[in-house]
Amino acid sequence: MRHTLTIVLLIILNEVISGQSDYYTINFDNGKYLEKVFIDTISNSNNIWEIGSPDKAGFDSSYSSPNALCTDLNDYYPVNDTSTFTITHIANGGFEFNCSVILVGWYRIDSDTLKDYGKLEFSPDNGATWINLVTDTIYSKKNCYEWWSEKPVFTGLKPEWKNFSVFLAPFGPEFDIKWGDTIKYKFTFISDSIQNNRDGWILDDLHFEDWLEGGIHEYGFNSFESNVIPNPAKDIIKIEFENDSKLEHNINIFDNSGKLIYSVSSDNGLVEINISNFNEGLYYYKIISRKENKKSIGKFIKN
Repeated sequence: MRHTLTIVLLIILNEVISGQSDYYTINFDNGKYLEKVFIDTISNSNNIWEIGSPDKAGFDSSYSSPNALCTDLNDYYPVNDTSTFTITHIANGGFEFNCSVILVGWYRIDSDTLKDYGKLEFSPDNGATWINLVTDTIYSKKNCYEWWSEKPVFTGLKPEWKNFSVFLAPFGPEFDIKWGDTIKYKFTFISDSIQNNRDGWILDDLHFEDWLEGGIHEYGFNSFESNVIPNPAKDIIKIEFENDSKLEHNINIFDNSGKLIYSVSSDNGLVEINISNFNEGLYYYKIISRKENKKSIGKFIKN
């Protein structure tokens, strides 16, 4: 028994030192990760959020076929309704060590502008506290999180699929989120007393990242400035960063699902990268100098 326990402890220690990752996409198609999704029928027994293939005048397809999460798959949304679903996530190393925590998704909305609208909220403490990531002005000023995409507008008319992406890692120090804590994301759609015969809100490919790159040694890394030119770009980008000491830096590029798609090392402060073969969309990069305990995170758009 003692030998078995020793082996288990060694495995856990090795994982912590070498780095762990946790990233997944809920696309509502294959049943994976749906246990994390809770459609609240307690506060609203007629909750209109449904998972399936949309069949409406406007919402007639998902972002990744066939399914999505929609405010009623077949009918207009009703009046005087507040419908909510939550997604539960068990915190990994990204929060505790202030590394990488990202929420990405795709949405369309068809509602009466301003009067009927959606909310995206974050809870660091299993639902005791909720922060509206779109309208909050308190924690954003403390640099607790950063919108990497254009800040979404969950009201009015967005006829095409739009991407939203928010970087959440700094929430860790602010709320002392530890490995294994329960955090939640809440999506709420609210309608007034006027029937407008609109489709509502549809979401798909909700992607979550919570990862500790390089193990506990990345904790305490200092941030430094970097820049991408041009941005947006079509063929070639240049990533500029401070490197007066001419030390080797690792540059990693991730797509908007969190997949590492490009990696290079350089001891120069200017790296030129050909992105002509990248798909159109939003990308993230991370630059790390382990000798100087420095890192920089940024984004660019391929068009």
